[in-house]
Amino acid sequence: MAEFVLKNPYLMIGTTEVSEYVREISVELSKSQHESTASGDGAGNFLMGLQNNKVTVKLKQDYATNKIDALLYAMWNTEVATAINVRAVNTTIAATNPEYQMSAKIPDYSPINGAVDSLAEVSVTFICTTVLTLDTTP
Repeated sequence: MAEFVLKNPYLMIGTTEVSEYVREISVELSKSQHESTASGDGAGNFLMGLQNNKVTVKLKQDYATNKIDALLYAMWNTEVATAINVRAVNTTIAATNPEYQMSAKIPDYSPINGAVDSLAEVSVTFICTTVLTLDTTP
């Protein structure tokens, strides 16, 4: 089993790579569950429904033109789904470095959130609006 430390993840929001701002990142894959248990079943049975995927990320905040705040505020304000691409390592897509691709919206955005004398960061959850694609082709 290959083990590694997450040191340099890749994050593209729309056409802007923001990997250098990433402090934490999580790709969460989920499907709705529909119980189909019937009399005589020895355990609960469930059918899987639609995907409900999300990407949660903590970024260093940057208020400069066309940086983190401008990018996230525009996504939140326009309510337009934007392409999100995530890889564990900021190198070429490969079978050993797959890219998770989706379109997403952000329902909540807190542009200022922190304590005095702490690093200015922003946490945001991208709610996926399309079926996830797993790309392993460079």
